[in-house]
Amino acid sequence: MREPNFERETPLSTATRAAVEAVAWVSGPWAAAVLLGWWAVPIAIAIVVGVPILVRRSVPFSVDPPVTISTPGLIRVSLMIDVSIIAIASMWYLLGETFGVLTIALVFAAQIAGWRRTMWWLTGAPPA
Repeated sequence: MREPNFERETPLSTATRAAVEAVAWVSGPWAAAVLLGWWAVPIAIAIVVGVPILVRRSVPFSVDPPVTISTPGLIRVSLMIDVSIIAIASMWYLLGETFGVLTIALVFAAQIAGWRRTMWWLTGAPPA
């Protein structure tokens, strides 16, 4: 999912949003593997990689004109909320209360630093 260009992005909002996403992408699968067992990891990888490949091969995309699929701002905001919940829950589960609270602080910092982007998404950001 490509981001539309947002001119008022700050280094702090970019860094905190990337930190939340990194925590979620690392600790989420790790927590799932600990909770469900490590056998679930190859299945999850196969689903995450395989489904987009199957969709891409089954949907005929024409080369001319190029197909653009835009993601509405409300969906982008809800995805950030989902990533934040995954980051908090998995850190709390894996490393305990202290790291869970620190992750909550990071999520709030990302939301506060990125409030302009969130408002931009909700008021109709241009499609990517």
